[in-house]
Amino acid sequence: MYKDFNKKQKELLEVFDRKITIYIREDTYVDGRKDEETKVLFDNIYVKVQDMYSDEFYQASHAGYKDTLIFKTRYFPKLEVFRDDNIRKKVLIEFEKKTYELIRPDYLNDNKEVILLKVNRVS
Repeated sequence: MYKDFNKKQKELLEVFDRKITIYIREDTYVDGRKDEETKVLFDNIYVKVQDMYSDEFYQASHAGYKDTLIFKTRYFPKLEVFRDDNIRKKVLIEFEKKTYELIRPDYLNDNKEVILLKVNRVS
């Protein structure tokens, strides 16, 4: 019990000090043709930036993802929409004036404490 308390306390004291802005891309159509793509603000959240470990980095580079980051954030229900592939493919994340696409969210076995957002740089 004592070890679990220390672990939980450490997790709760973890600092999420970097801010990201999440957008959802929406296409507008005129006469059945795609006219333009707009970004709609989804949310601003605080995250902790993590690097990929060696195995993850190796697999990502072979899959064509060069500039990949992992954003760790606290769980909140609004982020559950990223489970839907149609929405996930439209997500753009801005971090330090750079734009990233969401590769996939990792809900860590649905523990409802933290979420890892794996992203790849677009521009």
